[in-house]
Amino acid sequence: MKISQSVIAAFILFFASIGFVHAEQDRILGSWEMAYDPDGDTKDILTFQKGGAFSTTEVSSGKKLDGFFVVSGNVVKVSILHKGMIAAKMELQYDDKSDSLNYKSDQTKNVSTYKRIKK
Repeated sequence: MKISQSVIAAFILFFASIGFVHAEQDRILGSWEMAYDPDGDTKDILTFQKGGAFSTTEVSSGKKLDGFFVVSGNVVKVSILHKGMIAAKMELQYDDKSDSLNYKSDQTKNVSTYKRIKK
């Protein structure tokens, strides 16, 4: 049985892209604490785990919400779940120079900054 070069190339491209996606995701794995928020929102900790699992925990109360995330380039897209449904979405920008995540509020346009506290 002869396999065409285009089929082989497609398999190589597919498996290479899987490795690239994991490399992008690995950059942000761990816990990130809100370090700056000009809007004065409650301080929280964002946790990103392998496989795309996400949680946010309010520091003062310990209240935790779960969800999932995907990374594309320096953009981290998060979906927060409530009762099995997507309750909220947010988009963060990863800054590799300062190793921070930045969230721009849709309402105020202010930018909050999260700093890594644990890998």
